[in-house]
Amino acid sequence: MPSVLRTAPILPQPPPLRYPVDVKATSNDPSQRVTVNADRIVHIKGEASNNGIVPSQLTLSFEGHTLSVPLSRGMSPSETLQAIRAKLPSGYAVDPLPTFMWDDSVMFRIVKTGPSRPSTVEKIDQAFAEATRPSSPAGARVSYFELRAAVREGLKDDGRLSADEKMAIARNWASLFTGAGWMATEAAQREYARLQKRHDLPVLPVF
Repeated sequence: MPSVLRTAPILPQPPPLRYPVDVKATSNDPSQRVTVNADRIVHIKGEASNNGIVPSQLTLSFEGHTLSVPLSRGMSPSETLQAIRAKLPSGYAVDPLPTFMWDDSVMFRIVKTGPSRPSTVEKIDQAFAEATRPSSPAGARVSYFELRAAVREGLKDDGRLSADEKMAIARNWASLFTGAGWMATEAAQREYARLQKRHDLPVLPVF
């Protein structure tokens, strides 16, 4: 049997997380514009004029929520940000960032502040749970393909594993160790050793 790196089978639950969420942003104001970059940073620039055909508003959409802020004439980016902050649903907050620009623009992220974990972590947990059922293809043992499917859940968003996703994979894999061996096929064990090296999965002492 190939050698594998053992991880602790039981880990404490992680503390409440604070992480940026994906945001879509639009503004119909002729002067105050809003953009979102690949790092989930929202950038608001320009003073609102509110002189278009329809009343101006800025809209943010994230994790099933839609937030609209009316824009009045002369409203600065900072004032718009304050209006956004006041309308955020429970469990979310504004994370302001420096702009490094000689204007009144603002940059920020919308962050999750509640105790729930990112959905990708829950999907990783679910993938392992389904793989260890007696009715699973490998009969309660995690197979090569089931392990790969669990890891893909963490890679779907941006092709990388976050620290929380890495910990979820390592934690679930560790739970497969019974003391006498691993509840995983040899092919899965070889694949985990490869994935552990490739993605720098955490290694913890085993007792």
